[in-house]
This record gives sequence, structure tokens and C-alpha cells, in this order.
Amino acid sequence: MTYIVPDKKIYYIHIPKSGGTSEYDNLAKDYHVQTVPTGKHSPYSEEYEDYECIYTHVRNPHTRMLSQYLFQYEMRFMYEKFITKERQAFNAKEHIIPFAKWSTKIPPSPIDKRIMEKQTPLVQSPSPENYCRWLYTIRLILKELTTDNFKYRPYSLQSEWLSDKVFVKKIEDEKTVSNITSRMPNHEDQPYLDAAKNLIEEYYYEDFNDFGY
Repeated sequence: MTYIVPDKKIYYIHIPKSGGTSEYDNLAKDYHVQTVPTGKHSPYSEEYEDYECIYTHVRNPHTRMLSQYLFQYEMRFMYEKFITKERQAFNAKEHIIPFAKWSTKIPPSPIDKRIMEKQTPLVQSPSPENYCRWLYTIRLILKELTTDNFKYRPYSLQSEWLSDKVFVKKIEDEKTVSNITSRMPNHEDQPYLDAAKNLIEEYYYEDFNDFGY
């Protein structure tokens, strides 16, 4: 989540699937951390521009987008026996319950319904081929997004969460990372990464250029 430590003037922007939960865990060891009022994964806001420490983590687009794809499968279709109890508790607290509360207040928009309809068959049966189809589908969806619904979309360029005032760190440079998306037994990431290599480099070329990947 995007969060602040007001008394220390710390402001952290949590880009989806880029290690923000790990950073929250690190900060919470020493400080009282608050979620910003605009909610989880909110982009940079000038409301906190006077804070002394404004930063974020970014992630290589290849592994970031695969993590997002597998996370969708984990949340919607993976049998619980393949997910640790700790991970189940985390998902319930950070994703399932908050989403349920949000969806009761804000009915799904037409674009939300279309996203779910198009994603479901591609996520339900994960494979390198369906991963590529999923990437192509969300690429088309991104072209329809507006500022009003931006903060609920985890597929956008990482740079869109930020401003020039945000110090950027790479999650790959951190020693420990928590909140790892569950995998099925015998799953291997590499066939997915190989199959989608050209698509990712085309769709997210700005992230590669902006952050030195």
C-alpha cells in the first residue's frame, strides 16, 4: 500500500507487484505506518511534497508482470492446499476483505466487467501461451483507462505512479523480499519469461529506459 510516517516525514509509493509489502514490513518494525486516505497503491500526491523522504521501489517488467499474472491465478483459482496458511491470511487481510468492502461501495464499471470477462479464461488455465494472450488483452485495456480509475489498475507503467520528486530504488537490490506469490508444484517461471520477452519489451519499454533495466 502507499503509506506515510507523518512524524518522520516519510512517504512511500507502493507500485503493485514491486516489493511494497516488504518495505512496509521494514518500516513497521520502527515506525507507526499509516495508509494514505486515497487508499492502496495510490500514485504520488503533491499533498506530501514537503516530506523529507519520498521514495518507491520498482521491479524488472519481465518478473513484475509475470508475478501479476500468477497472482491473479493464486487469488481466484489456486486450491488452498497449495498456498501456505501465512499467505492465505495475508491475502485475506490485504486483498480479499478490502476488495469486498470496496466493491460493495462502488459497483463494477463496464470496463471492470469487461476486464474480468476477458481475463478469466486466460488466468484460469495458466500457460506461457495464455500469459502472452493475457498481456495482449491488458495492453488493449490500458488504452481505455482514465485518471478516475487509474489507481485500481496494476498493469500500467511504473513511472505513472511517480514524479520527479520520488527517489527510486530497485527491489532486486534489496536483501530480503516478503509476500511471494504462490506457485503450483513443478511450475517454472522461465518458459513464461521466454515466451513473453518481446511483448514485455515492447509494451513496457519506457520502464526499461526510465529505470535502467
